[in-house]
Amino acid sequence: MPTTIIPYQSGMTTGGSWTYVGTLSPAPSPPGTYNGSIDFAGYNPGLYVYRYTIPAGHSADITINWQGTAIAPVNDACAGGTFISGLLVCPGTTTLTGSNLENCAQNVKSPTDSGVTKPASWTYASYVGDLWYKFTAPVCQSAYQLSVTVQGTGTSTDALGIALQVFRGSCSSLSSITDTGSTNNTSYAALQFQIPALQVETYYLRVASVTAGNFSIGLACTSSCTPGNAVNIDFYPDDETAGLNGVAINEIYGLSADNIYGLPYGSIRFRIS
Repeated sequence: MPTTIIPYQSGMTTGGSWTYVGTLSPAPSPPGTYNGSIDFAGYNPGLYVYRYTIPAGHSADITINWQGTAIAPVNDACAGGTFISGLLVCPGTTTLTGSNLENCAQNVKSPTDSGVTKPASWTYASYVGDLWYKFTAPVCQSAYQLSVTVQGTGTSTDALGIALQVFRGSCSSLSSITDTGSTNNTSYAALQFQIPALQVETYYLRVASVTAGNFSIGLACTSSCTPGNAVNIDFYPDDETAGLNGVAINEIYGLSADNIYGLPYGSIRFRIS
């Protein structure tokens, strides 16, 4: 997003001069020539007023509403990845809209390149900087396939040449699972990967495109899923019943005999199976 603005407009008399007449201080210097520019880099947001005076003595004021230096999207890097919620059971789906367009109204610039090595499937020479998302998948007793689809929203400003990559691990130690890139500069890309049985894990999704635009992310699993096993907890009185080495209830964070229905007050022992 540019920080320099040329206040001169077509139709104005040439040869005039500019002065700053606003109240905000400090303010960037006015243009040195009638068609010169003003550099707002480093100045606070606000209304800056400049006066243009022509040789005949007539003048007009122009107010520039400077929004400040644009900031990067919150999910410009892996550490700020936007969480995709809603996929709680299988079969199931969830969607989230996104955009890698520069947004002057919200003072957000286009994303930057994260520096993570591009996979071979990203065949274009250059991409708009990548955006990052993260999600968890339903925990099932058997492995299943999870689908990730990113496509345009049906508008003239859809992203084109979409490219995807999915990782596991952590932002400081990413391990690529799978990737894909649009080979015909379309507003669609999709991939699948396997979620292991009884796996509790955060996955990271990297989205880029050749042409910036809007898009929709979809996560889906179609297999029937038997949820992971529940944890069974057996409670015992505070003695050596059944030969257990128990743990006093007051040693367990957040539990007390007072809030466990049907148990007498005092120390109890438990076993997790």
